[in-house]
Amino acid sequence: MNPSFFRRRRKCSLFLFSIFGLFFNLNGQGIAYQLPVDSTSVGKILSYNLCQSVQTDLEFINRKMNDRVFMEVHLGGAYYKNLHESAILGIKYNIINPKLPFYNTIKSRVFKIRRMSKILNGGLDSISINRLNEIESDLAQYDKDKWKRFSISISAPISLMRYDTSYNWNPVDSAYHNRTSSYFSPSILHIFGISLGYNIGDIATVNIGTTFDSPRQIYGCVTFDISTPTYLVVNSFLNQLKSLIYPNISGSPNIENY
Repeated sequence: MNPSFFRRRRKCSLFLFSIFGLFFNLNGQGIAYQLPVDSTSVGKILSYNLCQSVQTDLEFINRKMNDRVFMEVHLGGAYYKNLHESAILGIKYNIINPKLPFYNTIKSRVFKIRRMSKILNGGLDSISINRLNEIESDLAQYDKDKWKRFSISISAPISLMRYDTSYNWNPVDSAYHNRTSSYFSPSILHIFGISLGYNIGDIATVNIGTTFDSPRQIYGCVTFDISTPTYLVVNSFLNQLKSLIYPNISGSPNIENY
């Protein structure tokens, strides 16, 4: 055998051994390199974070500004002249200025954007500033006009009790005597009516209407929206349940992000 062959083979083995040793050493300790940080790079990072946050908030606000509620389910108290029912259930349609269910949340998001822009000495582009001004103007107009909202409702009284009157002849005084008895007999869809309502802000609705069946009866009622709060409560519960079931997933779903 040629001696030079063994020398070349030994050098190759030493070279491979050194490469493997370096690889395992780097794999165990890792490689770290610190980038230089100055005021310019910090400003760019803050500006980027601001733009990302503003973009997310503006997308949310734009969705919720168009999420108006035209149809509502209402429950309240009513007065009928010749009926014992005092509760009423109905479906309301908002004719003028439909409800904005996320009004307070939108206002808080707008305030957040303004504060972030102030802290970071501006940074909003002209398009975002113009859109933000439009949103604030629309919110101010909604706040002003929420006392000028009219609606039409189709409703029915809720009857839980049935009242029967019986007449008995008394031979002692030669007169009829009546006696009224009550029975638990729930019924809802037995009398329908249509009414015109005026909304007291986003709190309640005052209605004046008439029944469809003859003899027609005029009735008045004060009702409250139960559909929008129910929707928000159910979705909030589902979001909390998802965050408990999937705690390791970043960005747990939130009703405000939909």
